[in-house]
Amino acid sequence: MILLISLFSLFLPLDKIAVVVGEKIILESSVNEQVEAFIASSSDNIDRKEIRARVVDFLIEQEVLIHFAKKDTSLFVSSDQVNSVVSERLLFFKNQLGSVDALEEYFGVPYNDIKNILMSEAENMILADQFKQNLYSFISISNSEVEDFYISYKDSLPLTPFLYSYSCLEKKVSPDSSSLKDAYDLSNSVLGKIKNGEKSFESFYSLYQGGDLGLFRRGTFIPEFEEVAFSLAPGELSLPVLSSLGYHLIRLNSRVGEKIDASHILFPLQIKESDNIRVVNTLKDLSSAKYSSSQKDSIALKDKVVFGGVFNKAPEDQIPSSTLSILKNMPIDGSPSEVFKVDENIYSVVVLKEVFPPEKPDLYEYWSFIENLAFEKKFLDFYKHWYDKNKEKVYIKIY
Repeated sequence: MILLISLFSLFLPLDKIAVVVGEKIILESSVNEQVEAFIASSSDNIDRKEIRARVVDFLIEQEVLIHFAKKDTSLFVSSDQVNSVVSERLLFFKNQLGSVDALEEYFGVPYNDIKNILMSEAENMILADQFKQNLYSFISISNSEVEDFYISYKDSLPLTPFLYSYSCLEKKVSPDSSSLKDAYDLSNSVLGKIKNGEKSFESFYSLYQGGDLGLFRRGTFIPEFEEVAFSLAPGELSLPVLSSLGYHLIRLNSRVGEKIDASHILFPLQIKESDNIRVVNTLKDLSSAKYSSSQKDSIALKDKVVFGGVFNKAPEDQIPSSTLSILKNMPIDGSPSEVFKVDENIYSVVVLKEVFPPEKPDLYEYWSFIENLAFEKKFLDFYKHWYDKNKEKVYIKIY
């Protein structure tokens, strides 16, 4: 949420300092942006000063986590993780404002500057999240602790969420052979121009995609890319390399220990409307009546991409929103849904088997549900103690 709300404040020429945490300066405009966003999204009548105090506490907590995360050498953020978050944020902004031009006009800076700021912020967010997730490894919970938790809190436990049993068939859209050939021919043509000295490697960054990747170790990028990149000699240029993203031209700049510095030009594979239609028709065929329920379940498990599979009593808050909206409006008669888009380039069909409405949880029938509540309670107690102790080790000043 920080990344969505406070970007505007990063480009303000004049601003007041609200908080300093370690080496991080949090501006007043950033705090105010989040206060306004909280007020706009909340129906509760909360005093503005209290909201501001909550926002400041939250921002401080995030920066404390980032401070310790950067000291943890076991943590690693890949470029794919950063790009995924940044793409999501940029799509949000573009949808809100209508176009890239409108986005640039709103923030008053070029699109690439916005993207670079988002990439830095995204890496910090992911690091902080990884660090906090690692703290969970310090906690375990026994059966007796779950039983004690239930006895202590059974009268105030929340109702179970809606639970759904369903199967989900999914297919990812992939480009056809003509798109592969077009991208290969283009990459080969560019390779020839670079080798002939017509243009420099760097001159193609703005025409296509790519750039200097800096130093990185194995496991940072997709395997097909790394296999070639790490095999090159310094200064050597690869032949076109195919990955799930498209064709790459890779140049190795240098080696430093187990890391390399490389640059690349990416020629993305183009998804055509005919590719989408092909996947939709395949799913329609797989979900047709000629397959039994057990056969559809087998296909759902075998062809799982991201969201597919067979689910028994899945809590609604763990189901993708696009899938949940379909399930909520389906009959329980074994019939398949219409084909729908669940994510970029992924289509799905679901079959609803049973819905379990909220109810007061019984300890043994909903053991996993209560165990999760007990675990979260124990973790929150542990985390509060850790945070209160460790934030004293970080310089914090509120203006």
